[in-house]
Amino acid sequence: MNNKILYIALFLVLMGLAVNADSFVPDFNSMKKIKCEIEEFVYAQNGTQITQNSYFRIFNLDDENKKIYLQKAPVDKIIDYTDEKITLKQQTLTDDFIISESIELDRINGGYHAVADITYDSEFFPPRKSKSVGYCKVIN
Repeated sequence: MNNKILYIALFLVLMGLAVNADSFVPDFNSMKKIKCEIEEFVYAQNGTQITQNSYFRIFNLDDENKKIYLQKAPVDKIIDYTDEKITLKQQTLTDDFIISESIELDRINGGYHAVADITYDSEFFPPRKSKSVGYCKVIN
């Protein structure tokens, strides 16, 4: 009898969690979406430029909750979120390297500035640094 009551209580608690699960899903359709065109410059330890890359990133800005999403993935380390700028830290992990990046989005002028440390798993590749600059514009 005690087990039956325990199972019923557990079932009711889990059903309550499932019913409220949708209340925590961000509404990406109502967020401001910005696209940042970025030029990245990667440097060796002695400061010489190794390579230059061009890429873009799309951010969803949730101004109401002061959150930012890279595509639809939440950014966890938001340092500052104001009407003038957003400062955040992001870490990218792959099988070959780790990139620890500090990013600043200038919301007034549309600027993108970032610095990063790149650490490789192989001792064949020494650690590197990168600097990125770009321009962001609203796309919705």
